[in-house]
Amino acid sequence: DLSKDVELQANDIVHIPSNETNKIYVVGAVGAPKYIFYRHGMKVLDVILEAGGFGEYAKQSNIVIIRKDGQKLDVNIKDLLKGNDLTQNIEVFPGDYVIVRESMF
Repeated sequence: DLSKDVELQANDIVHIPSNETNKIYVVGAVGAPKYIFYRHGMKVLDVILEAGGFGEYAKQSNIVIIRKDGQKLDVNIKDLLKGNDLTQNIEVFPGDYVIVRESMF
């Protein structure tokens, strides 16, 4: 609705609040653990790659997504990367935690 469009003047200040509820947290054995701002249609592999990819000791077959309602989903990205199970590239949502576990060997 352009009728509510306000023309900015010199010295105007525009405040855009951060969107704290729109974050996905990627932790564990990734290159750069961090939060990522949600974008529609994001999948678990998207957020892992955005967090620097898998770390040296990442166990690609042992990834957990914890939803903000407490639901836990086990993900096996190893099968996805081999092309065996594309259903493992699960969609992620705001408030999710993606945990990439470490392997002992």
